[in-house]
Amino acid sequence: MHDKRSLSALLELLYTAATDSAVWDQFLEQYGKTVGAQSNGIILQNPKDKSLGVTAFTGVDPALQHVYNNYYWQTDEWFKASQGRMSPGSVFYGEELCPESKLLGSEFYNDYLRYSDTMFHQFGGFIAGPGGTVAVISSLRNRRRGAFGARHANILQTLMPHLERALAINQQVNNLERKGRLLEAALDFLPTAVVFLDVAGAPCLLNRKALALVEKSDGLSIKSNKLCATQDSENTKLAALIKSAVACAPDQIKSVGSAVLVSRPNGRRALSVFVTPFRIESGYGIAKPVAALFITDPDQDTAPRWDVLSGTYKLTAAECRLAVHLAQGLSLKEMSDQFGVTVNTLRAQLQSIYGKTSTSRQAELVHLLLQTAAR
Repeated sequence: MHDKRSLSALLELLYTAATDSAVWDQFLEQYGKTVGAQSNGIILQNPKDKSLGVTAFTGVDPALQHVYNNYYWQTDEWFKASQGRMSPGSVFYGEELCPESKLLGSEFYNDYLRYSDTMFHQFGGFIAGPGGTVAVISSLRNRRRGAFGARHANILQTLMPHLERALAINQQVNNLERKGRLLEAALDFLPTAVVFLDVAGAPCLLNRKALALVEKSDGLSIKSNKLCATQDSENTKLAALIKSAVACAPDQIKSVGSAVLVSRPNGRRALSVFVTPFRIESGYGIAKPVAALFITDPDQDTAPRWDVLSGTYKLTAAECRLAVHLAQGLSLKEMSDQFGVTVNTLRAQLQSIYGKTSTSRQAELVHLLLQTAAR
């Protein structure tokens, strides 16, 4: 039924799907009921390389969908006939793209369509998709229900401008979410624990090392949605630094921040917590001050991995062993006793490492090794 209420419901689902991809299936199911279709899909095609990307599909047997994605899309008579005719904004009927007589004699029908009771008659439309793609919304139903007509096309024509906008929004949202996941993954590779605080001073993002610290209450923990130090005096100083950083106005951010040492109940050396204002611009250009905490653990294993040293500098196994223990603070004499080799042998290996790493002094080499471990 093509009325304001049904179209309003469709539009509500459509724009919800724009920001939540999981809702596309719900939109297609409701759209299918409105146009009397048994299966529906939205497919993105890149006209340059003919590649396909299914955005959503409903009403199709999963097994049939799988074989279509892997092979039968190449034999799809409707798809092949649509090439070169994908004019955004236009509506098409399957019978116009491929006459029934041709369809019935095709591999696509005899090896694929005839095994489904929901696909024979087709209609749809071409939509300007994001990034130069063309989106195709396609609806199908079985032979008994008859072909689609002008009433169904009118409904689709009404929706098409909204579909174009919804697909564009959906791509932008997906790109932002993808960038966010990449940034979170990058933070997890850092050797430093990192905590971001929102305007209320509450932790809003912690990388993997920071999560490990607070979960163990290793000097720091989260209580009442606040980052806290174990000792009262240190917690008071930490809270003051956080409060100052969060409250810092955008035009007053001049210093790089302040640090506090946080004792640990396990007796290990204190954590160094660096607190700094960290602001970003909101979508409306309003500065939103937040704080970032960078937490350094002096007892953290900073030794580089053998495979990294071998792959990057072509060190031998013996040279990797020496380099790792050198980064951990051992002397050549200590390594000689531990490995059962002479100091002269170790000196020869060290000279070889200098050549391969373009260093000339032990301090320079250790600095390079620690930088390598931090990557």
